Amino acid sequence: MRGKKLLACVLAASILLSVSAPAFGADVSEYSDIPHDWAQQGIEHAIENGLLTGYGGKIMPGETLTRAQMAAIVGRAFGAETMADVSSYADVPAGAWYRDDIARAVGMGVMSGTGVNMEPERAITRQEAFVVLANALHLEGDGASLGRFADGDQVADWARSGVDALVAAGYVNGAGGRLN
Repeated sequence: MRGKKLLACVLAASILLSVSAPAFGADVSEYSDIPHDWAQQGIEHAIENGLLTGYGGKIMPGETLTRAQMAAIVGRAFGAETMADVSSYADVPAGAWYRDDIARAVGMGVMSGTGVNMEPERAITRQEAFVVLANALHLEGDGASLGRFADGDQVADWARSGVDALVAAGYVNGAGGRLN
């Protein structure tokens, strides 16, 4: 259940745009690498609404989505302002581009680290992303909806409530009978 591509954030962007007030973002024409496939509309909406900002005129849809990028997207979508103290996380250094985004995500209660690490530069897994979204939307599940999927038993115990909540709310449908 590993998130391999930035396109995974299309799901996140679609969910977040459906429940949050849009911010003002960039002009889509500023980016040279927007894919012309099923993800195009979601990525364009995320850019237009300020959720995705890219880097150097590129949105990099084939790259991995990191935990720091997810924190930034969620914080922007919900207009998060409250910042938690993240000085206890050894891998969130002062001056890092994502420090304030991580602080906002922790302040929102949507992300946490493990001990002294937040792992902001590690690729976010699908189940981690789903839990972040469920937390942001204040959704909880009981795990019952996961039985509909052949791989529903592969969802980690810590993620079952969040993943189930997104399935039960209709945000996640899976494909071919699997959550993947």
